[in-house]
Amino acid sequence: MSDKGLNGLSHGIIGIAIGVHKRLGTGFQEKIYEEALLREFEKSGIGYEKQKVIRVNSVFVVHNFDPLALFADILRTLRMLEL
Repeated sequence: MSDKGLNGLSHGIIGIAIGVHKRLGTGFQEKIYEEALLREFEKSGIGYEKQKVIRVNSVFVVHNFDPLALFADILRTLRMLEL
C-alpha cells in the first residue's frame, strides 16, 4: 500500500474510533467499544482480525511479562504496526 493510501486508511480508522467514542460516551466496558468499532469497520469495508496474537522479539525483559505473547484487540495490518 502506498504512503498516501496508508495515510488515508489511518485517517479513516481514527475517524471511526472518534465517532464511536462520541456516540457511546464514557463508562462502558472495553468489549462494548470494541464491538461498536468492529461494526463500523465492517460498514466501511475495513478488514480486520480480532484478538490476534503477535509474536515480538525484544531485548527488553519485564518481570512477569512474556514479550512473545502480546495480543492485539484489533489488527488492521502488520504494516501499520511497523510504522
